[in-house]
Amino acid sequence: MRQGHKVLALLLTFTMIAVACGSDEADEATPAATTAAPVEVATVGEHLGDGSLGMVEVGPGEAIQIRSLNAISGDVAFLGIP
Repeated sequence: MRQGHKVLALLLTFTMIAVACGSDEADEATPAATTAAPVEVATVGEHLGDGSLGMVEVGPGEAIQIRSLNAISGDVAFLGIP
């Protein structure tokens, strides 16, 4: 049993040395020339912050509740409440 541990330790040591001595340089590849259309920048009115989904007003001193909806059944039940 001890002989197996020694061989395993020696093998791992040589593996780590071989990895450390390897090249860090990536293979040189010529990038593909692309001519993409210019990207249009959206204005503030086109984002979700424009109030199109409704607004919630919280008065001073009122409690704010943050809630979430979790899957508790079906194929994704493992994502829900532990």
